[in-house]
Amino acid sequence: MTWVQRSGNVRFSIFIIAFLIPGSVFFSLAELEVHNFGDRCNMCHLVDEDKNVFEDIFLKDIDSLCKECHSDLGLSHPTGMRPAMEMPKGFPLDSAGRLTCATCHGIHGEGPYLLNWKESGRIFCFLCHGENIENLHADAGETAHSSGRYVIIDESISIDNLSMQCMSCHDSSIADDISVGLGRGAYINEHGGKHPIGVDFMEAYAKGGYTHPSKLAKNIRLFNGKVGCGSCHNTYSKEPYQLAISNEGSALCLACHRK
Repeated sequence: MTWVQRSGNVRFSIFIIAFLIPGSVFFSLAELEVHNFGDRCNMCHLVDEDKNVFEDIFLKDIDSLCKECHSDLGLSHPTGMRPAMEMPKGFPLDSAGRLTCATCHGIHGEGPYLLNWKESGRIFCFLCHGENIENLHADAGETAHSSGRYVIIDESISIDNLSMQCMSCHDSSIADDISVGLGRGAYINEHGGKHPIGVDFMEAYAKGGYTHPSKLAKNIRLFNGKVGCGSCHNTYSKEPYQLAISNEGSALCLACHRK
């Protein structure tokens, strides 16, 4: 099927962090092996009275159609933009040369996250960005974590996959290709400041002094209820140090920590 948009552009950021770290996604694609639409082609495609399906004609732009079911999208890779690099074969753009959900996800595909490639993780990102993808957030890497290190406190509790990917670059003592889990610990920056990773947020809330998880800002993410690098950072954020939300007036800190 050719994925061609016939309607207007919608700009919103979709959460496809599955590209970076399998297992850290928040939406239902992570739980499905395939979209099961049955005979409901008219959910997305133009269908005439004789039930002929016009595969290349959509009722709305693809991103809006995806968002009707995956309404909690809003983080990570942008759509509605024209990529500067040449796209790999099998990663279609819309009729205006813009990225859509279907650029990276096979809507009728199979496999984890319905990706248009057999592998996820950094390899998936490198298909378009090349191996200099770290330059996409060099300001955070060179400033916030220029000489940081990760200290494991409890090896029995593994941290999330996203944090493991972060540590593979931001801690020189950890191999680039992480194949085993890292234990719960704390990241310590060059100034001595530190923040835990792998802590169960609900357990911390029960001790007092924290915001209830249900009341956290949408962009502050937990990973199976635990704190990770992605709780405070988003590699696509425009905030300084790529913080999940602005920390003006300590807003990010106070979003979790009550006075």
